[in-house]
Amino acid sequence: MDNKKFANSKLNDQELEGVAGGTYLQSMEVASFLAQAGYKNMFNDIGGVNFDSMRDALKGLGFESHDKGGLLKDNTYTEISTGKKFSQDELMKTLKEKFTGADSNYLPKNRP
Repeated sequence: MDNKKFANSKLNDQELEGVAGGTYLQSMEVASFLAQAGYKNMFNDIGGVNFDSMRDALKGLGFESHDKGGLLKDNTYTEISTGKKFSQDELMKTLKEKFTGADSNYLPKNRP
């Protein structure tokens, strides 16, 4: 990676919250999957997860995301209509059943 590209970049509070909250790789997996499923703005200007867009997309699918647990605490999700708790694996299984053609390892080409 070219470190010069980010030498003058600063993260705002929201981006820092995203990096420090939840398991970032789990959020990246969800955002990448949703991007391939057709959702827009899953990534911010520096190539990280756009947490607001990811959370909004999940909310539209009936889930609340709990991705602010720290670097080591796994993300969890709640199905809004039932209150049922979902782990990362359970959420991804549900999303894969809904969007059969999408891939959780997908990274869009236009991602910075």
